[in-house]
Amino acid sequence: MPLSAVRERASKALSVRIAAVSRISTDVKKGKELHSPNKRKHQREKPDVKKGKELHSPNKRKHQREKPVVDIDDFAKCAIRSAVYDMYRDKQHITLQSLAATLQKLVEKG
Repeated sequence: MPLSAVRERASKALSVRIAAVSRISTDVKKGKELHSPNKRKHQREKPDVKKGKELHSPNKRKHQREKPVVDIDDFAKCAIRSAVYDMYRDKQHITLQSLAATLQKLVEKG
């Protein structure tokens, strides 16, 4: 495919029809706002500062992470780390439940 066939190359790379690439290209040239039809309204409020136009990703959501536990002493950190390494060495599948069971056994031993 020749380099001059920009829309055809873009449609093939994005796996969309040439008509969709042409429509979006025309909208950008006319200065229309681009948005995804499945995008929630409150997520459309952040403009793209560099280009002066809004560009959106469909259904993009931020992952809410839980805050890590930071008030754990060094002895406990070392014991947890050691248990994980031991489980890894023994080729056990490490999950939160299996780690908790292993740590409980360590506490019971003494």
